[in-house]
Amino acid sequence: MTQVEWRSIELPRVIDAKRNAFESIPSLISSLRLKGNILMLSSPTSHRLAGKKILDLLEDETSFNVHVLETRVATIEMVRIVKKYVEDHAVMTILAVGGGSITDVAKLASYYSKITFISIPTVLSHDGIASVKASIMSNGYKQSFTAQAPIAVIGDIDLLSQSPAKFTYSGAADLISNLSAIEDWKHASRLRGKDLNNYAIELSRISAESVINNVDILNHSILDRAGIVFRGLMSSSMAMAIAGSSVPASGSEHTISHGLDRALNYQNLHGEQCGLLTIFTMYLQQADWKMVKVILKKLELPTTLADLNIETDIFVEVTESAHLIRDRYTIIGSGIPKEAIIKALKKTGMI
Repeated sequence: MTQVEWRSIELPRVIDAKRNAFESIPSLISSLRLKGNILMLSSPTSHRLAGKKILDLLEDETSFNVHVLETRVATIEMVRIVKKYVEDHAVMTILAVGGGSITDVAKLASYYSKITFISIPTVLSHDGIASVKASIMSNGYKQSFTAQAPIAVIGDIDLLSQSPAKFTYSGAADLISNLSAIEDWKHASRLRGKDLNNYAIELSRISAESVINNVDILNHSILDRAGIVFRGLMSSSMAMAIAGSSVPASGSEHTISHGLDRALNYQNLHGEQCGLLTIFTMYLQQADWKMVKVILKKLELPTTLADLNIETDIFVEVTESAHLIRDRYTIIGSGIPKEAIIKALKKTGMI
């Protein structure tokens, strides 16, 4: 009999998703009993859109001493800068106000500093807003670092609905790609005996279906679009936390995407690229890639390599060696020959 592996599961204590959620931030921090200095980490744009408002709310409360640090990039050097700032100013909580880069720096810096952080996304382009992994540029390319989940996530639906629709649709595509990741996990279980976690699988599937089952709403209601994608990204993050890895939401489609990022110097939105690659990988998995393609088209998301300015030769080269990118068994196996890649691209209409 296989012994069950018991471990801790790290999840946010509070998820506040509503209109004007910013107004409740001071009371939230008080209710969480977070003491000491606060560091607000943001980009110039996210500070203008949200950070300044949050800062004003906190400064109205004399018990809060808030520092502000701006950044644009998620690099290991920036993580070191934030960690040093935390130490030099006795910071006990980081507020990450912005997109994925800001969140990733905050989650890794707070993890290294052994303090809490609150995730306050301003865009919904991928599911890193509450995951325990940080994507950080190191040695010339992005690497995944073990970090920590936020103690709270604030989803101000009014603000999120005002962000460019392209980013929110990218987040929706990232959720759809969970279907490929689930198939890969099952594939690894059958061929390599990898343990499955049915709770994580169902949460991941529900995240994808929140988009698939609400295409018309996503296309016609800005507020509902933000709310649906935010909740989907949260449940996807929780699926990863329960699994103890990114497996429920990151399979062969993400592996190839990482390779394309390096080859194309990160020219495409993460979610859009992973959504497109889900067509390709689900064809290989003999899963319902046609449904995925229909949904992506309805949301006016990329369904061909040309849509993302990816040359066929580059795609083939990256995919042939994608199995070397990370140690995770997927449908890619030990490699896919060029002929099979071209055939799949043609069959799916990606070229």
